Amino acid sequence: PATTMPLGQALAGVNPEKGDQVKSQTAFAYYGPYGWEGNLEALESGKGYLYLSTDTVTKTFVYPTVAPRTSALAPHSSPLAPRNSTLAFSPVDPADYPDNMTMVILLTENGAPLADAEIAAFIDGECRGAAVADTDGEQPLYYLLVAGEGSGQPIQLQASVDGQVIALRNELTYVSDGNIGTPWEPLVIDVYEALQATGISEYANGDSVDDDSVWYTLQGMRYGNRKPNAQGVYLRRGKKVVIK
Repeated sequence: PATTMPLGQALAGVNPEKGDQVKSQTAFAYYGPYGWEGNLEALESGKGYLYLSTDTVTKTFVYPTVAPRTSALAPHSSPLAPRNSTLAFSPVDPADYPDNMTMVILLTENGAPLADAEIAAFIDGECRGAAVADTDGEQPLYYLLVAGEGSGQPIQLQASVDGQVIALRNELTYVSDGNIGTPWEPLVIDVYEALQATGISEYANGDSVDDDSVWYTLQGMRYGNRKPNAQGVYLRRGKKVVIK
């Protein structure tokens, strides 16, 4: 477009269908029942984007000539990147790779949505993308863009929850321009189930539940090496401990 425009306006002429996707090197969005959903909010003049159409016919469209004043983005918005930055992970520069794939993830804890975590994708030990939750919709969703090239490389998903890194999934495979999950049918991953699948003792620092210095929540998440200062029931040496 000639100027930076919100997706709904910039792509109105393409008559998007449910499931259509547009993405940049750092963010993406899907067209769904409520319009465009994702962490890409606008298209910027002079930048490149990929558009995936679910329609069966070839489409052509033109951008609006001038953006109306009411289309201005909120002061915190960025057309090129997600509005929030991750703190626990340090992804590679997406320009280091020619392609990417997208994931829409709903992270839960015992079935309840978890909005205050970070999710990252690793390939060959390199962080290829990370995301925090987008909380604008009905449920917090993680729009994860994974940089790469080609297909077939194993992906290791990790999450940072309360300052601790947890291995989530390792059976996913990278595919350039591949897509996993949508805002209305996200990939659901439960932190508690991930801990049970890998064993409660498997953490990045190698701590064991039998270690006197390690405390856990009842959900199996590592609390830390210090005695909790908040009231509640915790696990230590495999036994419940009540903190009053």
